[in-house]
Amino acid sequence: MGDRFQVIADLDATTADAPRLAARVTTWLVAEGVLHAERTRCVGQSLGHPPGPHRERAVRDDWDRPPSDGLAVHTRRTAFTSGAAA
Repeated sequence: MGDRFQVIADLDATTADAPRLAARVTTWLVAEGVLHAERTRCVGQSLGHPPGPHRERAVRDDWDRPPSDGLAVHTRRTAFTSGAAA
């Protein structure tokens, strides 16, 4: 068992554009049923959108269990790490 995550980034978005673009994409994913609208602690200590009933429209489940983590939306420069030891 392990953890996996994906990062989707708009490299051309400006700091001013990022919140509007994030809201637009999140609204679309909720409308498609990929995410639930309400935010919960599904991404650790931060609030995020849990997977919706049609999450398979965005991700493929290769595991024997459905994904339990959701989507965290960040609108400023952020660094991510898998936490794996070097």
